[in-house]
Amino acid sequence: MTADAIAVILHASAEETASGTGTAIDLQSDDVTLRRAARLDLNISAITGTLGLSLQTSRDGLSWLNASDGSYAAVGASELWVGECMRYLRVSWTLGVGQSATFELTGEVRQTFCTLVQLVAIGAAEDILLSVTDGERLRHIESASSYARGYLAKVGQTPILGVGSDVAAAVAKIAVEECVTSDAGIHPTEGVTELLVAAADRARQWLRDVAAGKAVADVTYSDPADVVPDPNEGTSGGSGVVYGDAVRGWSDAMP
Repeated sequence: MTADAIAVILHASAEETASGTGTAIDLQSDDVTLRRAARLDLNISAITGTLGLSLQTSRDGLSWLNASDGSYAAVGASELWVGECMRYLRVSWTLGVGQSATFELTGEVRQTFCTLVQLVAIGAAEDILLSVTDGERLRHIESASSYARGYLAKVGQTPILGVGSDVAAAVAKIAVEECVTSDAGIHPTEGVTELLVAAADRARQWLRDVAAGKAVADVTYSDPADVVPDPNEGTSGGSGVVYGDAVRGWSDAMP
């Protein structure tokens, strides 16, 4: 795991017999920001009735908003994508009278250089992404951010503490291309998609130019004196992190 990511245990494996709320996790406890996309693994080993789960996020740890909601009535495993995470993240669960559930919710929260809103505003018209769920959009935003980080890491010390609209735009264009060609099933040479592919190619070339010192990106890097370099970070040109299919029904991200 690289310094830009943080492992989280929102609910250790245990039986619950009543509604409750888990402990809040500070995603910026080490001053690393931009951790906005959570990929979580939900494992239910026993259940009677229906388990309702709400992933909640907060800027200050006091006022909370639901990032996503889901209901479960059977044992099994699910992969969940949650965004946009703010500084704090927690899970809240509901059970009816006489109901119980034994479950575990763990995962990883990673940096993303583009928000869901920016994906549409910068990357493409909204109608192009109509068939792509927010969970799938987050998966591609995270992958494109990881790709960009590989090039940006060649210029300054990671983890990265902030990025400007230039980096956000590049990530948005790459993520949109991935969304429409891999999730929506649109051929890369058909109609408007060809323009999206060309825009993503220009974004990739710009990142290569940044890494080569031919262009400058608006990035706030960590102080090299405070961070131990990761020898595996940014050595391969940056490849997207691959995860399984996003789970639908957990995609109500905040604006």
